[in-house]
Amino acid sequence: MRVVVCFQLKKSKMRTDGVCPLYVRCTLNGQRFEVATGFMVHHENWNESKQLIKGRTEDVKIINNLFSKSVIHRLKSVIQVHFIFWIESLAISSQHRLKKPK
Repeated sequence: MRVVVCFQLKKSKMRTDGVCPLYVRCTLNGQRFEVATGFMVHHENWNESKQLIKGRTEDVKIINNLFSKSVIHRLKSVIQVHFIFWIESLAISSQHRLKKPK
């Protein structure tokens, strides 16, 4: 099972002041989904290659720490666990549907 997690600005939702919502994009076995982080970042303050906010203020440091590799690793683990439970629940529900009524 392959899980890829990355952060990106949703430039299609950029406000007139240049601020964009920051999304986390997860890909699980080729299936992609995006979730809003709740953070808004000015597009000029976003480093796409490092996936971090540019700057040295305390707020920037706190937010960038949220995007650290350890957090991404934990997020991948959570996604894998939920995916496994989801697959198991599908298997259980399909077994119940396959039983013939008496």
